[in-house]
Amino acid sequence: MTKTGKVTFSNGEPSLDDGTRLAVCGNLAPFVAAGAFLRSRGIRDGDMITVTGTPGTAGSVAAFCVTDASRVEDAAKILPAATEAAPAKKKAVPKKAAPKKRAGKKAAPKMANKKVAKKKTANKPAKAPAGKRAASNKKKKPAKPGK
Repeated sequence: MTKTGKVTFSNGEPSLDDGTRLAVCGNLAPFVAAGAFLRSRGIRDGDMITVTGTPGTAGSVAAFCVTDASRVEDAAKILPAATEAAPAKKKAVPKKAAPKKRAGKKAAPKMANKKVAKKKTANKPAKAPAGKRAASNKKKKPAKPGK
């Protein structure tokens, strides 16, 4: 028996556009094996294909047990309505070239007008000038008796 339709892959598992799931019956992973089987024959998602096999089950799921598959080269002969319904492709329109930039004066970097906040300091007494500070740090000598 043969079936013809548009194949779609979902998680590597193929099915036809009428909902028929394709399987390699007798395999441990029949649906994944069918996906690999079809890809090895150059069949990709969206291709119109003809599969040969028998109706059956894979586990408890109804499937079409595939023994052979091929791409349909002239899909218009199989489904003429499918090609008529497809919208025509738009022709590519070349983009206009961007206007050339003119060489001009290079702008000087802008300086930001920043206000500098004064540093807050602890309330400390003002320091005496260096000369007076040195004199005040010397130890006073006790006065000699008798003089």
